[in-house]
Amino acid sequence: MSNELILDYLEDIKNTQGTNEKKNILQDWYNSNKQQCIRVMNFLYNPNIVTNMSTKKIRKILSENIWTTCDIKGLDNDVLESIMSYLENNCTGTDENIRYLQSFRDLYVYRQSKEFLELFMCKELAIGLDIKAINSVIPNCIDIIEPMLATNYTNVADKLDTSTIYYVTLKLDGNRCIVDNRNGIPKAYSRNGVEIKGLDTFLRCLNLPSGKIYDGELLPRNIKGISSKDQYKEISSIMRTKGEKPKDKITYHIFDIIDYDLPYMQRRNFIDSIENTEYQQICQVLYKGQINNAVFKLLDEVVAQEQEGLMANDIDGMYDSKRVKSILKFKKFNTVDLKCIGVEQGEKKYANTLGAIICEYKGNTVKVGSGFTDSQRDYYWENQDEIIGRVVEIQYFEETQDKQGNLSIRFPVYCGVRELGKEVSYD
Repeated sequence: MSNELILDYLEDIKNTQGTNEKKNILQDWYNSNKQQCIRVMNFLYNPNIVTNMSTKKIRKILSENIWTTCDIKGLDNDVLESIMSYLENNCTGTDENIRYLQSFRDLYVYRQSKEFLELFMCKELAIGLDIKAINSVIPNCIDIIEPMLATNYTNVADKLDTSTIYYVTLKLDGNRCIVDNRNGIPKAYSRNGVEIKGLDTFLRCLNLPSGKIYDGELLPRNIKGISSKDQYKEISSIMRTKGEKPKDKITYHIFDIIDYDLPYMQRRNFIDSIENTEYQQICQVLYKGQINNAVFKLLDEVVAQEQEGLMANDIDGMYDSKRVKSILKFKKFNTVDLKCIGVEQGEKKYANTLGAIICEYKGNTVKVGSGFTDSQRDYYWENQDEIIGRVVEIQYFEETQDKQGNLSIRFPVYCGVRELGKEVSYD
């Protein structure tokens, strides 16, 4: 491997504006050295490659380096491969691991800054391309299962085909979980494609037909009469348990299978054939028909029961691993007017532009990263004084409180900058 070229390509992609321009550089790299490009991109951006290292750890002040300059030079063009292999196979986050990596950082000669190599080592190097963009250039470079995401009904209400038939189910408020049972040995993954550890015992209790990938959410075992807010709190607490999660406190609620060849109606028929047990439940269809007043009446009913909302699946909709308009989510949100006190740079796709704004909320701070168009992100990143210090309208689902009593809000979405002179308001 030519270490200099690897770092140069990564730096060029990071510093280049525009997704297509970034992808062109990645394509050039892939064309010039396929094996090298795949190796590096998979290491850096595959969420299932865990290094147990962070920039905070690697900057820890320790004694002298383990390696010498001669040792590093002796590796010639294998320095970055040595770093990646070490992180994949030997790194547990100990001080010895840190000293080993600091040797490379301090003694290896390269054009980029030390911070750049630290970000490489810690898999924190944001280049403005997400996994989908990387895989569009390098087919199957990063093999993860990505779920389908719903579109908010209010964003597309005026564009819908009113004749479309939907199946409406309760919107769940748990932990999204993809169960891959293609080989009969189920594994669980998060919505980001990261394997969920500590569920081996629970997964063995599932009775799911093999050969399929299931999409659903993990919820607490007893949810009858429990608000979605409290369900979310309980499952979050359970999933934070170290080691094996208590299998008798969790139920997997299935609402789809990942099959790109079948419309929703056929996928639904399949999951309806699966038995309900204490460990697995099939999400019940509450309504079949067009989007009309019946859906909004049902929404009022579930909200009155302190549930999050509804999901509507187009019966002809195909499964696609991205945000789609064939699944609609219905929620009832609140709005507040908050003062923006800062901005944050984004990551991956939004590197070098606005990632989120920071707002004051009842004595605490809230990050708001959703609701911006790409042009708004660029504008406010270049003209930060146009939003910092201004009052902005934020839509949210509910107020939350942590164990220390600090207040925050869930699912905050930016709606716009309010007029000059507008006061902060929580009403």
